[in-house]
Order: sequence, then structure tokens, then C-alpha cells
Amino acid sequence: MRIHKEVIKGSAILFAGFGLYNFLHFIFQFFMARYLTVTEYSLLASVFVIVYISSVFSESIQNFVVTYVGREEEESKLKNLVNRLIKKMTKFAILVIACYLVLAIWLSRILQIEYFTLSLGALILAFSILLPITRGVMQGKKKFFKLSGNMISEALIKLVVGLGFALLGFGVRGAILGVIIASTISFLISIFQISWINKTTEKTITEKVSYSKFLPAFILTSVVVVFYSLDVWIARIFFEPEISGAYALASILGKVLFWVTIPVSKAMLSISSNSKQDKPKNVFKTALIILMIICIGTLIFFFLFPNFLINFFSGKNIESATKILFYEGVSFSLIAISNLILLYKLSINKIKSYWIMVIPLITEILLLVFFSSNLITFSVAFLISSMFFLLISLIFYLINRKTE
Repeated sequence: MRIHKEVIKGSAILFAGFGLYNFLHFIFQFFMARYLTVTEYSLLASVFVIVYISSVFSESIQNFVVTYVGREEEESKLKNLVNRLIKKMTKFAILVIACYLVLAIWLSRILQIEYFTLSLGALILAFSILLPITRGVMQGKKKFFKLSGNMISEALIKLVVGLGFALLGFGVRGAILGVIIASTISFLISIFQISWINKTTEKTITEKVSYSKFLPAFILTSVVVVFYSLDVWIARIFFEPEISGAYALASILGKVLFWVTIPVSKAMLSISSNSKQDKPKNVFKTALIILMIICIGTLIFFFLFPNFLINFFSGKNIESATKILFYEGVSFSLIAISNLILLYKLSINKIKSYWIMVIPLITEILLLVFFSSNLITFSVAFLISSMFFLLISLIFYLINRKTE
């Protein structure tokens, strides 16, 4: 196998950018974990599941845009594509917001969270649908520095504004307001970042943009995001606030491992979509090696220093969170590998039988609900669910192998 240098270069740029982005996000969670009680942090983690689930839209839309942008060489047509997508997605955002506001009535009762607090998530959903269009253009054209800069600015604004509001006494609502304001400003910045497109004379794309191709991206992305987000909600439903708060702390640290691998998968998606001279499979194998190195290195740290990590992150000695941290780390490592496999198939536009990926999601819900007697069994159930997720991802890979 030939090591693909462009994947390493792209991953390095995005790793630095996403590294700083994730670090700022970690600092935000760090101060929230220390400033809030364990019970309050459980509430914040539950509300932030909305942020994670909103990435179902942002990631699937961005992945869809990347695959189109990567194949479009004329910038005048690219301008037409962007304008059409913004108009289309604005209407879609209004529909999603309306549905969410109705659904939030039921969620507020189940999760025991005030409706107004949950309703603020509607604005997060709106920008999760619009912002990935402009970011998808930057990623598709391999403008990795610009993409990283946009995400870093979002994280920095969220940290400063969200933490500021929280310290002023707005609590969880302050954190959400920080996310909303950061998303708004980042979207405006992204418009200026793709200004090179706006300078061209718009030329209508002759071929019809097939939104049916958006469905596989949406389904696969939805499965990944919902899979790694639902555990916190289910824990909040079945455990007392103190216990669900302990689980939320371990889960957030596990998610950090997953977030660290995202630059690799995004670089692979961009380069594989644009790959002309090189085989996409070489791009995938190189990305997989890099991802495995990251996961193994992080898991060693999780295994050796679980107590230090929990104590450092929360400022509290929470033994129950310490005991499950390694389980969470292994689970999110398996999810990261599964995500890379699914994105690879999406990047080369070779997708069939993608509906089978819903099976692990159903399995996860059943296992977590059934094995919710204590945190250990709950975490082991999540680990088994993640193993099954990887198994189905490999089956999905083999099903689509003949189309390469």
C-alpha cells in the first residue's frame, strides 16, 4: 500500500485546526463541569445532546456539499450551486424548527427540562443547516486553513460568550446562548471566506442537482451522531441526577477521543472525493492507519490515568465515572472507525443497502434500556453496541465492495 501524502498533509492541517477547536470546546466543558454541580452538569449535558444531534444536519449537508463541490471545477457554476442550496435549506430549516418546537413539548416532560430552555435549541438547529453549506465549499475545495479558522472562531466565541453568560448567572441558558451567538457570527464570517465564488458571474448548472444523493449522507450521518449521543439521554431517564451526571462526565471525555479523529475523516472525505490520479482506497487505508494510532495512544492514557482525567476535568473525585472511563474510550474508538468506513463509501459515491446501518441504532437503544441497573452494566452495554456497530459497518463495506 502506498501512503497517501495529501491525506497526511490535509489531516495535519485539520488536526491542528480541529485540535484547537476541540481544545476550546473542552475548556468550555471544563469550566462548566467545575462551575456547575454534578446535577446541573447532567442537565447541561442533556441539553447539549441537541447540539450533537443537530450535527446530523450539519455533517450530512456538509458531506453532501463536499461530494458535489469536489467534482465541480467551474466556480461560476459553484456559485449557482451554493445559492440554490441556501434557498433550499432555508425552507428546510423552517420546517425542522417547527417540528422541533412541537417535539420539545414532549421532551421537556420526559427529560424534566424547562420548555423555554429546550426551545432555544431551535436556533442551533437553524444554523446547523445553513453553516455547513459554506463550510462544505471550503472543505470540498480543500481550503483547510479557512475551514479550520472558521471553526476556531466559533469555538472561541462560544467559550467567551457562553462562559460569560454562565458566570453572570444565566447558567445552562447562558451556555446555549453562547452556542447560538457563536454559530451566527461564524456563518457571517464563512460568507466572506468564500467571497472568491461571489466575484464570479453566476452560471446555471445544466445538470439537475440530485437531492436524492443527500439521503444516503443524511441516513449514515444520522446513525453515527444519534448513536454516540443517545447514551446521555437514556442515562438521564433511567438514573438519578447524580449518577447520570457521573456518566455524562465519562461520556464527554470519551467523545473527545471521537472528536480528535474527525480531522482525519474529513481530510479523507475531501481528498477521496477529489481523487483522480490516485486510488481512493489508498486514501482510506492511510486515514485508517492515522486514526488507529490516535485511538490506541488515547486509550493507553485512559487506561493508565482514569482518576486523574476525571478529577482534572471536573475538579471532583467521582469514582463511578473513573470506573467506566476506559469502557467509554473503547466504545468511541470503535465508533470513530465505523464513521471512517461510512464516510469513505460516501466519498466515492458507491452506496447501496445503507438502511442496514439503522440496525445498530435500534440494538443500542434496546441494550441500554435493558441493561440500565447500574453504570458498569450500562457502559458495557454501550461497548457491546459499539462493537456491533463496527461489525455492521464492515458488512456494509463488504456489500459495497463490488461497486469500487
